Amino acid sequence: MGSRVGWAYLHRALRATLLAGSALYLIVFLAIVAARIAYPFELEWMEGASLQQVQRILSGQPLYVAPSLDFIPLVYPPLYYYLSALVAALIGGTFLSLRLVSFLASLGSCAVIYLLIRRESENTFAALLGSGLYVATFRLSEAWFDLARIDSPFLFFLLAAIYLARFYPTRRGQLAAGAALALAFLTKQTALFVALPIMVGTLILHRRTALYLVGSAALLMAASTAALEMMHRGWYLYYTVYLPQQHTMATKMLVGFWTRDIVAPFWPTALLALLCAGGLLREPRTRLALFYWAVAAGMVGVSWAGRLNRGGFKNALLPAYALLCILFGLALARVLARLQKQRTREHMAEIAIYVLCIAQFLLLVYNPIRQIPTAEDRAAGWELVQTIRGLPGDVLIPYHPYLLTLAAKPAHAHWTGMEELLGLYGGAETPEGTRLLGELRDAIGTQRYSVLFLDEAWDVEYGYVKCGSVFGRDDVFWPVTGWRTRPQYMYCPKEY
Repeated sequence: MGSRVGWAYLHRALRATLLAGSALYLIVFLAIVAARIAYPFELEWMEGASLQQVQRILSGQPLYVAPSLDFIPLVYPPLYYYLSALVAALIGGTFLSLRLVSFLASLGSCAVIYLLIRRESENTFAALLGSGLYVATFRLSEAWFDLARIDSPFLFFLLAAIYLARFYPTRRGQLAAGAALALAFLTKQTALFVALPIMVGTLILHRRTALYLVGSAALLMAASTAALEMMHRGWYLYYTVYLPQQHTMATKMLVGFWTRDIVAPFWPTALLALLCAGGLLREPRTRLALFYWAVAAGMVGVSWAGRLNRGGFKNALLPAYALLCILFGLALARVLARLQKQRTREHMAEIAIYVLCIAQFLLLVYNPIRQIPTAEDRAAGWELVQTIRGLPGDVLIPYHPYLLTLAAKPAHAHWTGMEELLGLYGGAETPEGTRLLGELRDAIGTQRYSVLFLDEAWDVEYGYVKCGSVFGRDDVFWPVTGWRTRPQYMYCPKEY
């Protein structure tokens, strides 16, 4: 009797520990967002390029135009920027508007993960842990959930499509799933590589109505692409298809993706999945298993493709991590249900499973303080803005032109667009890149800018000389995630 009481107490304590840990990750995430969502400077170096897109929309100008020194579009579809512009029209065209869209999308993704696991397994405990585990991957995917980048809305639309495709086999449900896939495609074009496996899986699962998903997704994707290409006079596909195709492969990620990105941080989930994988294809619900295999192939595949892309970063892992968290919840529910039926040594086996789950959460522990800019970062940023504001004429800040807008100066194109045009991700230099590089060299040679603020030392001695450092200390104004870069050097016009 005492032994049973002891097992039951340990069983309850471990379950409570898991729920508390899951809740703690959510609380920490919300605290981080509250502390940084209104930060007026970049949390990641390409946020400024996203802000430029939104500000251009607010000014009534088209996004996809011939590249110039004034503006070069990003190589992504426009939906996220238009959604952010809607918010910005209400609360102002700052980073807050874009981050709010991403933050809400991340909460939506957590909700969909919970609902999917809960409805599939009828296990609330497993669903809470699965969604909590996704929140715990916040730092693992480079703290991207609330950034002014496209990835969180992209993932939300994908998860919504999967949920609708699985649980709403009616015509309307499949039409809605197809529309969600189209919205994901209009957020990030790589959704196409997830859409195809989801279509195949849905055709297997819902033979009678899946064509509504396939048809609506295909029609909306094709029609929106044709309309955007026509509206932008041929430039839309140039940026969203032609330039991304020029990227070469990061061969180190052929294996590194699986070893470092998947197995190392998720080996407990992999073990949990192996415990329940054997019978998946031998059950009466074989079609359902095939649906999830297809979804897994799409979600993991698109992340792998993103990491294989030269210039790809850990934000590409969001779909794979969401899928692994779903797999974690479903596998946990399945193993616990199987143990409850066996009635033999179930206490010890359940406790072993709970310990494995705790190990999974512990693998994802991070320092939340490092994800929040400091008061010194903010002060250094405003000091730099005031310095820029006091300079005469035009100023060049290639990697952070949003600072010019803050300083009420004319802005110019973000350097990431030039990198695409110059083939710095492995492709050939484009004619447009050659032309713009010549124009930039002419501008530097004729000393068009009063000061250059550069993150790296450039070969500009034909027009400028280094005249100082931007910051007096080395521990301020760095982005909290992504490429660690900031304005470092000041270059003044060379005297002849």
